[in-house]
Amino acid sequence: MVERLELGDMVGDYRRWRLQLGQALDPRYHNQEWLDWMVMGGRAMCFSTGDCAVVAELRYYPSGAKDVFVICAAGDPIATRDVLAPRLEQWAKAEGCLAIMAESREAWIRLLSGVGWKLYKTAMRKDMCDG
Repeated sequence: MVERLELGDMVGDYRRWRLQLGQALDPRYHNQEWLDWMVMGGRAMCFSTGDCAVVAELRYYPSGAKDVFVICAAGDPIATRDVLAPRLEQWAKAEGCLAIMAESREAWIRLLSGVGWKLYKTAMRKDMCDG
């Protein structure tokens, strides 16, 4: 069973990691204020330990399916894999999700592949602006 955090507990965890989590965002798309709005408004959950933190949300699809989607992570990657990934899995199962999704750098593929994560899609991108 997933331990449900009260908003006050989640906000306390978030405040501790707020700046590091914000730095993990691509500022062309998301900023600190948006992340604050997501967590403080209960639209996303912050999971943390003393060594790492993850912010994730539920994503809903037209078919009725849903996934846990990792927005950002900060801190020790090993602790994220060993401690927080299992907590995300518990939350996903409790919510009836099909999967947990994360868009990140290639190093996470190597780190998480040993605990059941698989590469799902390849994203291609062509920047349309200079800089």
